[in-house]
Amino acid sequence: MVSVILAAIGLLGCEQRGGENPPGAAEVPKPRSPRGGEAKNYVGHWSMAFEISVFTPCGTREVWWLWPPEDLSQERLRLLREKASEADAASGQTRLFLRCRGRLSDVGHFGHLGAYERQLVLEEIVDLRPSDAGDCAADKS
Repeated sequence: MVSVILAAIGLLGCEQRGGENPPGAAEVPKPRSPRGGEAKNYVGHWSMAFEISVFTPCGTREVWWLWPPEDLSQERLRLLREKASEADAASGQTRLFLRCRGRLSDVGHFGHLGAYERQLVLEEIVDLRPSDAGDCAADKS
């Protein structure tokens, strides 16, 4: 027990001062903002289920973690889930068509277990409804 206490006291002396790297150490990169840069318009599908909230932009196979706006009510999401297709109900995943404005993050690790390379943080929802087969083909805005 005494050796553990002495080891802990010894580590206190190893505290780095002034935010500098020790001599010979590699430069530590500063973390990038998960909020991303400039807000832009996005159109695609939002899929959600247990520990899943992902966005797939129309015309791509990319999948980004989606962070909804704070003012999106759970009641509105519940009503949309009730209107979702039978295929959604069978898969346990809700798929919604989404037209929005948001900020895309730099490449990193986002979402459940850091499984997604990017995160889309929504600022405004322009259109949110149950998906249809021709959503992306019909929406060229």
